[in-house]
Amino acid sequence: RLKLTADHSHWAAEQAWISLETNDEAIRAEGRAILDAASRDDEIVILLLGRPYHSDPGINHEVLDEFQSLGFRTLSIRSIPTDEQYLSGYFGDEVSRGIIQSHTDIRDVWAENFSTNSAQKVWAAKFAARHPNVAVVDLSSFKCGHDAPTYAIIDRILGASRTPHLTLHDIDANKPGGSIKIRVKTFAYTLEQYKKALIAEKKEVTDEPIL
Repeated sequence: RLKLTADHSHWAAEQAWISLETNDEAIRAEGRAILDAASRDDEIVILLLGRPYHSDPGINHEVLDEFQSLGFRTLSIRSIPTDEQYLSGYFGDEVSRGIIQSHTDIRDVWAENFSTNSAQKVWAAKFAARHPNVAVVDLSSFKCGHDAPTYAIIDRILGASRTPHLTLHDIDANKPGGSIKIRVKTFAYTLEQYKKALIAEKKEVTDEPIL
């Protein structure tokens, strides 16, 4: 009916996949730049743990905009660099010791994972736990059944590493101008204190005399 051949359709699909990968590469490159700048300048960036729709300001109640207005840059799970050379700096030791089989393996914390998005959230939490300049905002909506099994796992991962994290598992049940802004400002204060402690710890290491 559209007067298109199968070859036309296959070509269009191939171009779409190429465009998607090009877009993902650009997003990861920007994420790498933000992470590198944070490490260099002793800044804290916020990683959003959520499903793709949580990037929509109408669904996340503009919580990311609130943080950005306070001076914190934000990342999505898709913006985390995925090349092995970069990730080896955070997961390489565990891979070499056989604790995990690859840099993206999450079976050490969740052996029977079943949902792609939920597995991505758990892996991103593992990354945040290993990067000192990354804090986490964990969003979930609609009492999401797929995310429910990850709540305790993510909390354990971030708690063990003392990674600052704000949990909003009922983001859709909040009023946009109410409690969310208060929680954002409270968390922002926590991040400022964390940043000061991070800088002080880095300075102690730098000033430590060489024996």
